[in-house]
Amino acid sequence: MRMRVLLAAAMAAGLVFGGMSYLDTDAEEVEYDEVANVQTGDADLREAESRELPDGKVITRNQFFGDIQVLGAQVKENVGPEGELESKLGKLSKAKLGVFPAVTEQTKKAAGEAAVKSLAASEKVDAATLQVTDVQPRWYDPSLFDLPGTAKAVPAYLAEVTAQVQPDTEEASGKWDVVLSAVDNSTFTSWPLVHTAVNRVVCDANSRRFNTNGGGNRAWQCGTSLQVSQAEGGKQSAVADVKNVFQFFGDTQNMFQSKAKTDLTKLIGADYGDGKSKALRATVRGCSNACPFRNAFWDGRQMFFGTGLTTDDISAHELSHGVTQHTAGLVYRGESGAINESLSDIFGEFTDMTNKSADDNKANRWQMGEGSAFGVIRDMSRPERFRNPNTYLGQFWATGAGDNGGVHTNSGVGNKLAFLIADGGSHNGQTVTGIGIDKSAALWFAVENTLTSTSNYADLGKALKAACKKTAKAKVAGMKSADCKQVTKAIKAVKIP
Repeated sequence: MRMRVLLAAAMAAGLVFGGMSYLDTDAEEVEYDEVANVQTGDADLREAESRELPDGKVITRNQFFGDIQVLGAQVKENVGPEGELESKLGKLSKAKLGVFPAVTEQTKKAAGEAAVKSLAASEKVDAATLQVTDVQPRWYDPSLFDLPGTAKAVPAYLAEVTAQVQPDTEEASGKWDVVLSAVDNSTFTSWPLVHTAVNRVVCDANSRRFNTNGGGNRAWQCGTSLQVSQAEGGKQSAVADVKNVFQFFGDTQNMFQSKAKTDLTKLIGADYGDGKSKALRATVRGCSNACPFRNAFWDGRQMFFGTGLTTDDISAHELSHGVTQHTAGLVYRGESGAINESLSDIFGEFTDMTNKSADDNKANRWQMGEGSAFGVIRDMSRPERFRNPNTYLGQFWATGAGDNGGVHTNSGVGNKLAFLIADGGSHNGQTVTGIGIDKSAALWFAVENTLTSTSNYADLGKALKAACKKTAKAKVAGMKSADCKQVTKAIKAVKIP
């Protein structure tokens, strides 16, 4: 079906240029079925991905100035089953400043060296343990990341840097994106890429210590570097952590399949060429230079667990970082990073609530980490219990640079919002009637496919409203327009602007 839309009118529904709403009623029509790349003024939008969903598809477009991409400038278009454009959300840079200097191997190498020096100072690590794995030219507009500075795009380099585990720490091998000036190689900003997992493959490290480089072949890769302890159709392992992760990966796969109609293995699984094909993979009972290792993380391809951290919600939380990586791609700093963390908590808790495990009871509902070596680490129904905010910019809101701009702390706003949408309640003068877990899961997965990499909490509010309207129209999980009114009230309750 040919789909003709008024581009500017669609932009007005949710597209932002350099932090300002864009509206041009004189814009011409564009035929999306015939043109993959859209040009409007300085906004050169090129299709990066088109992915099918149960109720339509989502198209991702990235902005370019000339042949160089604008970092974080992205538009997500949700298209209905009949080809109709249902929502458009994103941020674009409204102008560029200056001319991009010539890009050569020498300038890229210099940018990489500057990135290593910057990270060594900011992360307090030995520069000798850092390795540059990629450098690409990008236009950088700080307003897209809600950072101070000119609201125009300037020439920059995006460097990916990886690190080895440092002695006497429990930190996983690091991996960062660093944004540097293409003029003088000064650092604009940076953020981590390692977030602190059907076909399932699980390996037991048995307290083996790792000092691995974050890029290239990892010594903890399950199925190549480490022998498989339990795989689909094979014998059950006698190691509790192996059995637990195998079970919880299945639970998470089932939750996404039943509630979001999504094959998790297909979306985020890794194929290491070991004959196990694309699979959800994990290494358990691993250690860094400190042992036991009291952490768990998604490394971009698979999961890594320290001993005793293989609970259902933690397993699903970390796998959900993989979902966000492959859908919204939320930058792990500031408000976008807080939403990233909150989405993992949300899907982790949805898995916990629906897998019929022994600890699924009223006392543990909306608790993250119960039964782990950590114990409960967050309360999504009462974030303030752990000094996390339950209101946007409210009490306990983190404003400093620590924790990448408070990504774990400020996730409390999204967590409280998810609790109100699902279970309902009264908060800040708003009384919300919950819509339940089934509708909530469908809604939040639609949100994953609506947000862009630099979305903030204001964008989350818009995405929730647009996603609810779309799911109600398609009657996904029985969603109705009346449910969307409750979603809007929940957004007001946490005071998202």
